[in-house]
Amino acid sequence: MSHLWDNFRIRLVILVILGVMPALFIVYLSAHQQRRVAAGYVQESALRLASDVSKDQKMMIEMTHRFLRDLAENPSVKSFSIQACSALFKDFFDSRPFMFYANVALSDDRGNIVCSALPVNDIVNVSDRQYFKFAIAEKRFSVGSFQVGRISHARTIGFGYPVIGEGGQVRGVLMASLDLSWFNHLAAAADLPAGATLAIVDSNGTILSRYPDPEKWVGTAAPESEVVQTVLLEREGVAEATGIDGIRKLYGFKPMGGLSEGGFVYVGIPQEPAFSKVDRMLSQNLILVVLSAILGLICVWAFGYVFIMRGLNSLALAARQITEGNLDTRIPAKAVNGEIGRLALAFDQMAEALQRRDAEHKLLTERIKNEKDFSDLLIDSLPGTFFLFDEHGSFLRWNRNFERVTGYSPAEILQLQPSDFFQGNHWESVQETIETAFATGEAMMIHADFVDKSGMTYPYIFTGRRLKLDNRMCLLGTGLDVSEQKKLEEERNRLFSFSVDMLCIATFDGFLKQVNPAWSKTLGWSEADLMNRPFVDFLHPDDKKKSIAMFERLSSGETVQFFENRVRCKDGFFRWISWNSFPLPQEGLAFAVARDVTLVKQSEREVAELQALLSAAIDQTPAGILIADAPHMSIRLANNAAMHILGETVKTLSDSSYCHCFPKWGMYHPFGEPFTAEEFPLTQAILQGKISKNVEAVIQRPDGRSHWILINAAPVLTNDGEITAGVAVFSDITELKNAEAELRRSAAKYRRILETIADGYHEVDLRGNLVLVNDSMCEITGHTREELLGTDYRQLMDEENAKRVFAAYNRVYRTQEPNTAFDLEIIRKDGQKLNVSISISLIREMNNKPTGFRGIFRDVTQGKKMEEQLRHAVKMEAVGRLAGGIAHDFNNILTAIMGYATIASTLVEASTPVRERLEQITKASQRAADLTRQLLAFSRKQMLDVKVIDLNEVISDLEKMLKRLIGEDIELNTLLNSSAAQTKADPVQIEQILMNLVVNARDAMPRGGNLTIETNTTFLDENYCRTHLDVEPGHYVVLSVSDSGRGMDAETLKCIFEPFFTTKEKGAGTGLGLSMVYGIVKQHKGHINVYSEPGKGTTFKIYLPFMRNMVQPAAQRASEMSQPHGTETILVVEDEELVLNLASEALEMLGYTVLRASDPIEATAKSCAHLSHIHLLLTDVVLPNMDGRSLFNALSPTRPGMKVLYVSGYTENFIVHRGVLDRGVHFMQKPFTVEVLARRVREVLDGATEIV
Repeated sequence: MSHLWDNFRIRLVILVILGVMPALFIVYLSAHQQRRVAAGYVQESALRLASDVSKDQKMMIEMTHRFLRDLAENPSVKSFSIQACSALFKDFFDSRPFMFYANVALSDDRGNIVCSALPVNDIVNVSDRQYFKFAIAEKRFSVGSFQVGRISHARTIGFGYPVIGEGGQVRGVLMASLDLSWFNHLAAAADLPAGATLAIVDSNGTILSRYPDPEKWVGTAAPESEVVQTVLLEREGVAEATGIDGIRKLYGFKPMGGLSEGGFVYVGIPQEPAFSKVDRMLSQNLILVVLSAILGLICVWAFGYVFIMRGLNSLALAARQITEGNLDTRIPAKAVNGEIGRLALAFDQMAEALQRRDAEHKLLTERIKNEKDFSDLLIDSLPGTFFLFDEHGSFLRWNRNFERVTGYSPAEILQLQPSDFFQGNHWESVQETIETAFATGEAMMIHADFVDKSGMTYPYIFTGRRLKLDNRMCLLGTGLDVSEQKKLEEERNRLFSFSVDMLCIATFDGFLKQVNPAWSKTLGWSEADLMNRPFVDFLHPDDKKKSIAMFERLSSGETVQFFENRVRCKDGFFRWISWNSFPLPQEGLAFAVARDVTLVKQSEREVAELQALLSAAIDQTPAGILIADAPHMSIRLANNAAMHILGETVKTLSDSSYCHCFPKWGMYHPFGEPFTAEEFPLTQAILQGKISKNVEAVIQRPDGRSHWILINAAPVLTNDGEITAGVAVFSDITELKNAEAELRRSAAKYRRILETIADGYHEVDLRGNLVLVNDSMCEITGHTREELLGTDYRQLMDEENAKRVFAAYNRVYRTQEPNTAFDLEIIRKDGQKLNVSISISLIREMNNKPTGFRGIFRDVTQGKKMEEQLRHAVKMEAVGRLAGGIAHDFNNILTAIMGYATIASTLVEASTPVRERLEQITKASQRAADLTRQLLAFSRKQMLDVKVIDLNEVISDLEKMLKRLIGEDIELNTLLNSSAAQTKADPVQIEQILMNLVVNARDAMPRGGNLTIETNTTFLDENYCRTHLDVEPGHYVVLSVSDSGRGMDAETLKCIFEPFFTTKEKGAGTGLGLSMVYGIVKQHKGHINVYSEPGKGTTFKIYLPFMRNMVQPAAQRASEMSQPHGTETILVVEDEELVLNLASEALEMLGYTVLRASDPIEATAKSCAHLSHIHLLLTDVVLPNMDGRSLFNALSPTRPGMKVLYVSGYTENFIVHRGVLDRGVHFMQKPFTVEVLARRVREVLDGATEIV
């Protein structure tokens, strides 16, 4: 290839081609500019189309806004008339050209569709739609995002317009769904070029509309598409990008206004139609330029051969002859002319000069060869290696030793660098030394490992110096192998380093010069720590003086051996060191071998201590020890315990013969036979070499007392097996024997206890198998003892409870601590589930090794039920107190509202709108008062008018009204026990109970069913009362109300008596009905139970105390008087200002003289200041500083004829106990109306004087 480029004609051709290149560039640049103009025109067209679509979309949104606004004013829509509204929408949908709306609908303020142009077959809710949320929150027109219609099932954009009520509140939302196929019509009308696309995307990159192929792309999320990314990033403009279909186009895009989440429209036009004309012009221009270039190339080729190449060929031929050695070659003068001729003449002159220089070179070469032979002989005779390399690392000279040592041939050495002869870590220091030698010119010396061709390394010393050779800086050097010398040095260092003893070389003034690693291992100090400080600094203060004397002895040339002192370690601990030191006077040094003897010192001390401890231990051990020599059996040792057990003294046993002492001790076998001298274990150990273990005997001491002992005996043997002595160790086990007897008695007692306790006792091994159970355990589980023993405890429960017990066993095993009682559920043999409380502890052997677990099972099923009832009762009591307190404060407010509304009604004409509104206030207040009465009933703080009644009569009197209440679809059955149904109760409250239960039963049977009301009597014994709180044993009348309705699940049953809890729809109930029933029953000292299952109906059972008294006749209701008047004087005392003003104004309107007081102090002052008669004290029960009753007692001595009427909104006080009014006390419950106030005041004034 390089030969081709050297051709002169080729170069001329290249020059021609280079001349043509600008023309080609100009043609291409012109075509590129034309393409840009065409692309700009196409993109502007696309942007214009996108703008037109955006405008049409805005116009469509505005048209929808006006349409929904006008539609929202339609009376049918504003009144939410479903039929009229649906007909209106359908008429609009059918009769007007709204071809682009998928549906028109109306929803309420919760998003539920109430009417629609399209039919709705099920409940449809749109509260999650953005346009709905915005229209509700902002009360104005809203535009949603892309969605699939829940009625039309079309791809749409939703619009919403709020429907505003008279009070300004949003009653609902009017909605229109724009069918996205509308944009396809826009695209068709835009007359797009072939292959063009029009699409709309939202701000998330979701395709809302696309033309063509809308079915394929609409609803697709394409945020990663290049065109979508460009549109979302730049928002408005033009671009060239790849579309979602993978085709590259020119795009114009623009934001769409009005969409809630933003949106963009873009139009894409294919590149081919836009660039076709430009591409044709570019092709024509390129063809003309190429034809011109070819013609020029042909002309240049012919001209070059005739006028240039022919002369150059002659020059080339002559040059080749000279190269081949023919220096006589010359170029003929006729062959060339012109500039090439002058070049030929110069060539001939050069050939003549070369001919002369060739002769001179031959002479010089011969001389250099002779000198080189001499220098090679000199270099090869050097003992080491010789080398010469330049500053670039190229080797110039070397000797044969260099080749022999390295293993490389001369040709290979020429290709190597100095770095090839050193390992990486050595080369860095070698390189630094070489560079310093080149830079400074100083001689160098290098100690490094030399690497030969095979990879073997040799320790070498290299020397060298810089020199200049042929204008190049070079390095001349030699190398010597020091392998043997290094081996000797390494061996010495190895022995020095591997020595277990601490070796060192030190000066006579106490400084260490060299230490081996044993020093750091023994003392913890580093080598630098030891050699940078005087050694005396490391010595124990008590040893410094004698150590300095030792250094002085060494300096005098004396060898010091077995010298000991203490040296401080790095951790602060002192270790004993033994020294053998040898002076080296010539060097002024000393060599020392040191050894750590700390353990030896400790061992010596410990042996002495151990001997003392052993002697003390033998004397203090509670076991008796006798040691007797063999074979004469003279007693060498008897410790204090031996003398005490045997009843001997030191004097009688010291140096005594064992055979002589044995007959005095009177030893007997456990079965009563005496020991012979040969049978005693110590005798057998000495004479027979026998080892005796745990031999029990009874010894008769000299003082006459008997003791149990346990004997172990063994011979003392030499290494040859010869018996030198015998040892007997014996313990007094009298207490142990007594304890064993006691243990047997305790075990029998323990077994009797296990079989009598009510709790289930069990023991399991470490595998979880039951190994012991008592009768109660069998009774609790329902299994026999045979069935339980050997059974895994986990078979008594389900998997979840088994995991809990397994975790408890593991915790007890791991912590060694008992596990306190925890609850779980077991399954009896009959399948019944029981709640039990279990406690677990670990069973250990005598060596404290765990062998299993023991546990107590306690049946707490009934206890769990009692706990649940207690929690429920406490919760209901707390809620009741809260409800009662709220009702009390609310009654004061209601009293004022009801009273003033009544007073205002009397001052206004009956036919005026104001009178009607006042009556509405009175009705609303009465409903609130009913609500507070229900709260008081639940909290058991309403006032009762109790008497002995017959439940059968109450039910019979109420039966007709109940039938009207439940309707014809429900059959009412009454099963009344005629024998006895008498109880003490408020008949009005009993009627309230029946009404509430019947209404609940009716609501539970929307399709009809059976309702049964039943009375009966029963006796609740103590067993029942133990499992039901607040129930006392005795006879009860039972009122049962049963229905065949839907029933309730367990979770609902837990909450039914809680106030405001209801399962009915919103607005269908207050949630206080059953709460009031519960409160009334409890206030009557009764009890209520509920039995219900889903789909099986519900039964309420109410237990009221049975009364044997005769039924009291119903009292005649006082005749209703319409605001009776009077002229008496009344002292009104009330701390609530609203109630005080109301009562005073109402009584004054009725003709009474009123004295007002806001507290007892003011009331006392008013009473003292008023000289005439006060007929009535109207007072609140609860007053500041003094209650109402105390106030009456304080005023009555001076006002003997004054009567009192108590008022309160809370009945738990001293005049009303558990809702029952004290005898002879007049009481009026808040809230009260003016009519009630007038009637009660008149009744008290007209009645007899009470005793309070």
